[in-house]
Amino acid sequence: WHREGVAGTIGATAAAAKLLGLDRVRLENAFGIASGEAAGVQANWATASRAFQCGRAAMNGIMAALLAQEGLTGARDAIEAPGGLLDCYTAHSLPLGREDYRGVDEAAFFLRLANPYDIIHPGVALKVYPCASASHTSIEAMLQLVQQYRIGPDQAKAVQVSVIPAMLELLPVSDPQDGWQARFSLNYVVAVALVYGQPLIDHFTDTAVRDRRVREMMARVTVEANETSTPLIYYPSTVTVTLAGGTEVGHRVDFARGQPELPLSDEELDAKFLYCARYILPPDHIEGAIGQFRSLEAVQDITALASILGG
Repeated sequence: WHREGVAGTIGATAAAAKLLGLDRVRLENAFGIASGEAAGVQANWATASRAFQCGRAAMNGIMAALLAQEGLTGARDAIEAPGGLLDCYTAHSLPLGREDYRGVDEAAFFLRLANPYDIIHPGVALKVYPCASASHTSIEAMLQLVQQYRIGPDQAKAVQVSVIPAMLELLPVSDPQDGWQARFSLNYVVAVALVYGQPLIDHFTDTAVRDRRVREMMARVTVEANETSTPLIYYPSTVTVTLAGGTEVGHRVDFARGQPELPLSDEELDAKFLYCARYILPPDHIEGAIGQFRSLEAVQDITALASILGG
């Protein structure tokens, strides 16, 4: 099952219920409504429906809270009851990379809950590259080698990418045929990083996937599961490039930029927002939005910000 589609629905419900100020009974009813709407399958992983499942989770969470506010009821123990959310989604199937799952330790769960909030520790992760987060350490290892040794596409005879076994499930596409599959292809993103540098949104279109130079480089990229994760290092990656003369150079990355361990600077955040919004918002709106983001805690009414973001 798709974690964001399932757990994301419950999280969105909690957030919406908090904003609406629901009392305990309505909150529990909202969770009951949301538990019946929580859904998503990993089969959609490398398709546009994967993104749709994330958006639908947010929509379902808001809808559940609004319906509960209006009096619609649901099972108030729908999360923990027999046949409820946890029973359905943890007793019979496991998220990718969680073959070690042995059930919910309720005592440990409630001790850990909000102690502290994940948004405080370890902190927020922000994606630098518009592709699967699990691939970012491999991208950065490749970019580091290109910069350090000034490697061009013609100099790379072979590229070996070493990752943890779970990443082969999270990034299962070796020969992407469209832009969505490319987002979940280590072979593709590493090839793009070597040929063009930092992967950008424009590299994940159906046309870009057919780029001859990238295709030629992908044929030289192999991916192997030789790394080991730890409780602190989730997605380590080592990239080794064999140069035309036979020399091998390698680099390992434990944390990608944008992770809590390597937070982005204000300038990097501004640049990412500017790049993503440049085709949607006029320049003065982009500058206005960035200015308000920088002092969001002082904004008393978000009407002006909503107007700016509306174009």
